[in-house]
Amino acid sequence: MFSPKFIELPEFSSKGGVLSFIEEGDHLPFKVRRIYWVYDVENEVERGNHCHEYSHRIVVCLAGEVKVELVDLQGVKYSFELNRPNQIVYIPPKHWMTTTFSSGAILLSATSHLFEEDRPITDYDEFLLLAQM
Repeated sequence: MFSPKFIELPEFSSKGGVLSFIEEGDHLPFKVRRIYWVYDVENEVERGNHCHEYSHRIVVCLAGEVKVELVDLQGVKYSFELNRPNQIVYIPPKHWMTTTFSSGAILLSATSHLFEEDRPITDYDEFLLLAQM
């Protein structure tokens, strides 16, 4: 069973700026099949409130700050604050996710499944039923 975790990525600084990267195997326990990003969210707006039954994912805040709250099927809660682009959170399948954005935040996500292959669950009671399966 996989657990959520905070990962700090390498940073390489030069007079031209800072470079960070994500590599499969070293930072990701899955192959990336889909990448998307969320932006233009008003300050303190909550998004998410769902889980993905099949897909693994990571989230990285490219600008601003995003708070990530997760709950697993046993009721264990995880809380992360992303405010640097070299910080990511790994989210395994079957974890309820809620995100709260600061003004101007940009959140990028990479997932192991295409949207059509996954099963998003948006009802918390239905999510809790997964624990009984």
